[in-house]
Amino acid sequence: MSAVHGLSQYLPVGLRKQINPYNAQAAALWGGTGLLGALFVVQPFSWMYSLVNPPEESEEGGGEGEAPAAAQK
Repeated sequence: MSAVHGLSQYLPVGLRKQINPYNAQAAALWGGTGLLGALFVVQPFSWMYSLVNPPEESEEGGGEGEAPAAAQK
């Protein structure tokens, strides 16, 4: 709750009095719950894994067992 009070110093005084800290906390918790629920429905784990661990590229551009593009013609 102290984080809500710390962030409320940037709001105008009239708006600061209208916002209940418990409502702000509840909105943040429901937002996080919605985000986790959306991730559960979509389940983009292979995409997230590729962001964290990008595939290594070889220096020549072709992988093992692949012919270079010029040799394929």
